[in-house]
Amino acid sequence: PKGAYVRRWVPELHEVEDRYVHEPWRLPKDLRARLDYPEPLIDLADGLARFKHARGRD
Repeated sequence: PKGAYVRRWVPELHEVEDRYVHEPWRLPKDLRARLDYPEPLIDLADGLARFKHARGRD
């Protein structure tokens, strides 16, 4: 729950607040840049909408 596994294997997130460790895409942009953590490749809501559309469930 406190992100011990994530903090061990993703060193960029070692010092991140607990609230962000499991959802690093929610990190403030400036903090993400300082941590050298990449920007999301796709917005999760957009990805879900595309998936539902592809499955014929939009």
